[in-house]
Formats: sequence, C-alpha cells, structure tokens
Amino acid sequence: MQTYSICGLGQIFSQLPKEIRRRIYYLAIPKGEWSTADVDSLTSNFPKGIGDLSGFYFPLSSLGVLGVNKEMRQEALPLAYRSTMFRLDDMDDLIKLLIAVGDTGRNNIESLEFAWQSKTDFELQWTEARIPSEHSLTLPVLHVAKCIQLLNQCKNLKFLRLFFDSDLISRNSPEAYKKDPGIHGLCSIRGIERLEIYDLAFEPLDNPLFVRWLQETIQSSHRDQD
Repeated sequence: MQTYSICGLGQIFSQLPKEIRRRIYYLAIPKGEWSTADVDSLTSNFPKGIGDLSGFYFPLSSLGVLGVNKEMRQEALPLAYRSTMFRLDDMDDLIKLLIAVGDTGRNNIESLEFAWQSKTDFELQWTEARIPSEHSLTLPVLHVAKCIQLLNQCKNLKFLRLFFDSDLISRNSPEAYKKDPGIHGLCSIRGIERLEIYDLAFEPLDNPLFVRWLQETIQSSHRDQD
C-alpha cells in the first residue's frame, strides 16, 4: 500500500487539475451560516491567530477539510468563506469579525447581514442624553468609520442585508439621512449586487423613499463596474 505524507496534499490529490480540486472542495464545504452568537469564540482563539493574516483561526477552523494540512487549507479556506452567510447583531460585532478573519476572510466573504446600529454607540448616547428617550437617539456615529473601512476591504461582497431602526429613519428627512456620515460612507461601498433593507422587527423597512434611494445608490455601483 502506498502512503502519503500528511505534510502535503498527497501525491494523487495534488496532481489533480486545479478545477477538479475546487469541485471536491465545494462538495466538502456545504453552504452554512455563522451568527453573532459565535463572536465570543473569536476571543478564545485570538492568541493562536496573532500574525495569521490568513484568517484560518477565525471563525471556520472547525471545518474538517481545513484541518488536513496547510496546502489544503490554503486552497479551501477562500471557498469556505464564500460559502458562509455571516449574520451579526450590529456593527460592533461586524467589526470584531472582519478584523478577526484577516485578509483571506475579507477578500472572500460574499454574504453579510447586520443591523445598522452599535450597542456601544447606543449606550453612550443614552448616557449623555439630558432626557433619555428614544427620541434623543441618532443614527450611529462612534464606530461607523471603522465599519465602512472594513466593509470596503470586502472586495467580493455580493449580498448585504441591513437592519435599520425604522423610527430613526422616519424622523430624518431624505436630505438629512443622505448627509449622515455613516449612510454616506455606506454608499461608497462598491460591487454589491443585492441589498436588502429591513427594520429591527425583521420586516421589510416601510420607508419607500429611503429604501429605493439606498438600494439604487449601492447597487448601481455594481452595475457601473460591469
């Protein structure tokens, strides 16, 4: 019986055409989801991933095909990110994820879902408000720049589902939300083919002017690239 080194892909597998190997990886890596409930697991793996820009340790290292050897991991990891839908609660969790996944993750994530709000920002606004009430709150500010910076590094992001506080959107005129620094930055993201906009109750956002404007602005960037 012929044996193969565990340090390489193996003589037979490594000699297969690249396209055949990719098909095998697609069969071995099913479509999946990764939710905000798993964000805390990033912390426990962080020491392992220091200096690892491949993003192997965050957050898909449990997939069996990625643990066979280094060569197989390098070939299969981008496909693993492309096959996973990432669902985050807010931009705080999104920032943690996009930092943790490294260059490989940011270059290959295709599907994202998160709420356009920040728990940290919300708590700060609530604390600083003279009369705490939801009417004193505004669209997020604190972590928006970092969020936009990281989203712009997701060069293959094709699908984005955003959740907005419907009250905050309805209290802003079209001129106001178009000038909001966060929304303005969001419109700078290029390449998104499909944008869905919901309220925090997981229903389509009932604000036709805002929804139509944001979808046309962001999705048009994809058409401009074609």
